[in-house]
Amino acid sequence: MKVSSKVSRNQANLAALGIFVLCAQFGSTAIRQAHAEASKPTEKKQTVTKKTGAKSHSRATLVPPPPPTMPDMGGEMMVPGAFSMGTGAFLDYMSLDDLKLKYEGLKKELDSLELDLADSKLLLSRKEKDCTNFDELFQEGVVSKRELEATHREAERLKRDVEREERKVEEARRVVERVQSRIKTLEAKKKAKPRKK
Repeated sequence: MKVSSKVSRNQANLAALGIFVLCAQFGSTAIRQAHAEASKPTEKKQTVTKKTGAKSHSRATLVPPPPPTMPDMGGEMMVPGAFSMGTGAFLDYMSLDDLKLKYEGLKKELDSLELDLADSKLLLSRKEKDCTNFDELFQEGVVSKRELEATHREAERLKRDVEREERKVEEARRVVERVQSRIKTLEAKKKAKPRKK
C-alpha cells in the first residue's frame, strides 16, 4: 500500500509538471485538457478502492431456517403451533399402537386436569362464602376495609384461575375425542382390509 501510494504521488507530480510545461507551450486551453487527462486515472483508482472496501463490509452471514418439526416434552415430534398437550397435525400420521399409547397418556392428563378444576372450584366457592361473610363483618365494623378488599381480590383471582382451567379441560377433551375418533377410523380400516396369506 505504501509503495502504490508513493507511485501515485509521483505520477501526480509528473502530471503536474507536464501540465506546467504544456501551459508554457500551448496556453490555458491545453492546461485544462491536460489537467483533466492527468486527473482521470487517479479518480478511477479511488473509486475502485471504495467499491472493494464496501464489498468487504457488506458480507452477510446466512442463517439456516428453523427445523420443520420440534420435539415436545415426551420426545415425540410436534409441528409448531400444535396443541399444548403435545398433539396436533402429526396425529394423522401416527400408527394405531402409538395412538393407543398416546390416548392413554392424554386420558390420564385429562383426569388430572379435571381433578385440579374440581379443587379450584371448591376453593372458589369457599372464597365466595368468605366474601359474603366479610361483607357482613365489615358492616358490623369487625373487619377492616383492607381485609375486605383483599378477600374480594383473591376471589376474583380464583375465578380467573377456574375459567383458565375450564378452557384447558375443554381443549384436552377435544384432543382426547380426536385421538379416539382417529383410533376408531384406523381400526375400521384394519378390519376392512383382507389379510394376505
